[in-house]
Amino acid sequence: MKKIFLITVVLLGVFACGETTKKAGPPRDGVVYEGDSLNFVKFTYKEGYLASEEPFVNGRIHGVAKHYYSDGKLRTKIEYKEAKRNGIMESYYETGEKHGDIPYTNGKVHGTRHNYKKDGSLTMVCTYENGKPVPPLEEYDAGGTKIKQPAIKFSTSGGTLKMELSDRAYTSATFFKIEKEKLVEIPTQKGVGSLQGAKKGVQIRAYYKSPRGAEGAVDAKY
Repeated sequence: MKKIFLITVVLLGVFACGETTKKAGPPRDGVVYEGDSLNFVKFTYKEGYLASEEPFVNGRIHGVAKHYYSDGKLRTKIEYKEAKRNGIMESYYETGEKHGDIPYTNGKVHGTRHNYKKDGSLTMVCTYENGKPVPPLEEYDAGGTKIKQPAIKFSTSGGTLKMELSDRAYTSATFFKIEKEKLVEIPTQKGVGSLQGAKKGVQIRAYYKSPRGAEGAVDAKY
């Protein structure tokens, strides 16, 4: 007997960097369909519109998954390969305009992602390597002007190098020392990193989150 795989639909909100899309309500009246070699899971809203459709092979999501707004318009789509996201994940406003795209490789964000306003102009550009942002983060205000990103500010005290972001409006700062192209985490408290015995020329990277929700990174040399 074939197994029918039921899943809980998660309507994705991962394109929030700087903007959010309207969240659709929870799906109801789920209906499951099966094919000969593909278990295709569909959920519908109470009104009868599709909430999502997700293909499965051997019990694992595999193929193009789509999620919809409550009026039936496409919200997001992304291809999976053996339960991992691969390819470009696209999101759309409820009015149909493209909201953003995120590139995935083997389940991790890898490549350059974009967010757009309804008129097609950019609100954010950020490049990732294996799930981590790399400098620089680009953000744009309502008028299309690039928003200045923070720098790393250094100071010394008793032989300890301290570092923090130049703009404290950017939160969740974590600091790393770059050694032979590897990142070594630096102890951080309340947005201030401390590195004992640091010498001139040490390379530092900071990861942070912008007030608009985007993930960013910045490099600096002491």
